[in-house]
Amino acid sequence: MSYKTPNVYVEEQAILPPSVAEVSTAIPAFIGYTARAGANNELKEKAVRISSLLAYQRHFGEAPLTHFDVKVNNQNVVEVNPKKTVDYFMYDCLRLYFANGGGIVTLSPSVIIKKRSAKSP
Repeated sequence: MSYKTPNVYVEEQAILPPSVAEVSTAIPAFIGYTARAGANNELKEKAVRISSLLAYQRHFGEAPLTHFDVKVNNQNVVEVNPKKTVDYFMYDCLRLYFANGGGIVTLSPSVIIKKRSAKSP
């Protein structure tokens, strides 16, 4: 060790170990709509821990299907527009979370209840 000032030597020695232990403090959580919440919706609005996209699919369902409107003019595709068909995006959120190295996550799912149309009583 080289000292910058002659005849002045200060060296600190740690007597006690560091008081803060290095532990993970982040708890990732997702709250939102899913296709289902268990076989009979028994997991609805309950905190559930999962560690993979496969576990998510088993309990909460697959990715929603996407439908498109396609306009064709003289055998050429003119316009392609996705139609909004679902109100839940939890699958895509967790797919991206796990694809980017995410670990165990806590979910609180809410199942979508089909809305009645204006004509039904």
